[in-house]
Amino acid sequence: MREILRVAQWEFTKGIKNKTFLFLTFVFPIIIVLITGVVSYFTMRDVDGSNLNLAIVDETDFMTTMLEENFTHHEYQAEFISPDSLAEIEKTFQEGDYDAILHIPENVVETNEVYYFFKEISGLETDFIKNILTDILVNKRLVDKGYSPLEIKELTANVRIINRLIKGEEEEEFSFGIILPFFMAMFMFFAVFLSGSILLQSIITEKTNRIVEIILSSISARALMFGKIIAYALISMVQILIWLLVAVLLILLIDPKLLASMFTFKIILILLYVFFCFAIIAGLNAIIGASTKDAQSGTQSAGYIMLIPLIPIYFTTSIMQNPGGVLSKVLSYIPFFTPTTTMIRLGFSTPPANEIIATFALLLVFTYILMILAAKLFRIGMLMYGKNVNLKELIKWARSKDY
Repeated sequence: MREILRVAQWEFTKGIKNKTFLFLTFVFPIIIVLITGVVSYFTMRDVDGSNLNLAIVDETDFMTTMLEENFTHHEYQAEFISPDSLAEIEKTFQEGDYDAILHIPENVVETNEVYYFFKEISGLETDFIKNILTDILVNKRLVDKGYSPLEIKELTANVRIINRLIKGEEEEEFSFGIILPFFMAMFMFFAVFLSGSILLQSIITEKTNRIVEIILSSISARALMFGKIIAYALISMVQILIWLLVAVLLILLIDPKLLASMFTFKIILILLYVFFCFAIIAGLNAIIGASTKDAQSGTQSAGYIMLIPLIPIYFTTSIMQNPGGVLSKVLSYIPFFTPTTTMIRLGFSTPPANEIIATFALLLVFTYILMILAAKLFRIGMLMYGKNVNLKELIKWARSKDY
């Protein structure tokens, strides 16, 4: 035990100063937030074409006023011009600075057709205009037929569904509290993968530099591997705590009441599943690192292996719609999928206590077996140089009693 703690202390000190860890903890989240913010800003800014330089040729006697009212209401800019022919419209388009020209013919009420000219794909903005023109023409036809547009709208109004959450006495009041565990689970899962990748690089570096030969002459392979796993688990927790602290500060600025949704029993369960998730990923990384000859091969192999725990994410919609269904339960009892599936279920429901206990028991047994197997393969593989070990050889090592 003393050897494990010594290794853990050394690896933790080294890992916490690692440039990759510092970048992924402090810089990478800022980059993601900035990219998301910029994309969201321009998406919202351009969604209705409000920055489009649009000209409108209206040959009717009623469209201009209604269009101006609608455009003003939606902060949409357009200039009304009056060429006399289609040829003149095209000439105006070529000579002017317009991105697009909308031509509304005189018989639009009968034909239900308008013409839209644009130079580049960036000027193609028809959905917003189509919706406005449709409303205006429908109202025009109703009035011409003697109907009241307001009465028609009331009679054909869409059904409004008002959501009401039935809560227990101790459950949070906000719908935010329902989805928070799901987002926190994905958030923590991301941190686990980051620390797992750093662990893999550490193992491969020691093997490539043959430092491991000196280390294994002083301590056992099991102590080395377990020490590394403990150290990088702590690094992962530090990373998560830093992100959570930032999240708490942001929530305090936005709405302090939302903090109550963060401190629930579900969050404790998610933390436990995160621990088992890290143990599984760490065991796989230890096997990959010990069985590959260089960092490039290890990274490629890890890329494929690390997809396994992520498979339940592809079934998120099905799990979300039916958390207690057959698919959700089956995935919950496959050890590689258990942490991810159960964390998703916790985000949208409260699984029965017997299922929670059963999945924890399953993970405990599976993780112990995986760690023992990983320690055995780690001890053999770390002393194998110059070649990648295939799956057949790994199975042979695992079954052999000679190592």
